[in-house]
Amino acid sequence: MSTSFETIRVAAVHAAAPFLDLDAGVRSAVAFIHEAAAGGARLVAFPETFLPGYPHWIWSHTAKYSAPLFAELFRNAIEFPSPQARTIAAAAQEAGVWVCLGVNEREGGTLYNTMAWFSPEGRLAAKHRKLHPTNAERTIWGRGDGRDVFVIDAGFAKLGGLKNGIGLNEDGSGLYYKRQSASPRGAMDFNDFAIWNRALTADEIKSIYQAARPLSTLAP
Repeated sequence: MSTSFETIRVAAVHAAAPFLDLDAGVRSAVAFIHEAAAGGARLVAFPETFLPGYPHWIWSHTAKYSAPLFAELFRNAIEFPSPQARTIAAAAQEAGVWVCLGVNEREGGTLYNTMAWFSPEGRLAAKHRKLHPTNAERTIWGRGDGRDVFVIDAGFAKLGGLKNGIGLNEDGSGLYYKRQSASPRGAMDFNDFAIWNRALTADEIKSIYQAARPLSTLAP
């Protein structure tokens, strides 16, 4: 007896949003959602912290130099609910797709590394906050908790995810298979910061992130 399975198309967005610019990033996300849906995708998955970008400076800058960058990240983090979140939800509904969007989420005075799930009905279906931010990430993000571990029944599949690195921790392993986020770090080796004798400015970091060119081009 043969068994047949439905083929489901999933779109993995390998892109970076305009750095530390929430509204521009939302416009970019909406465009990607519609593009993916036009290609037949039923699930559109974005990178970790697509909105408004990953705070790479935590691996290179001391608090003295990174405070202005954190302030800008805080101002451009997304809240739930908010006009920006409603715009993403509306795009998911218009496109008729599930959307998994990596964001910097702001609640009160705390930021979280969050995976937000939007349904084809145009609602925020669930949020997963990274359970244990990794090392220096704890200077930026708070911790998630047990409420953030779930599986969504999307009809065509059961969906869930963990943030990058959590699959290596005992609190994450065994809950799901590890979901590796598509981060712009693959194109920009920010580990090279360690061998430099100066810290980059906020404008230089933005330029690198947006152009996705090797950091060696800016080395002194």
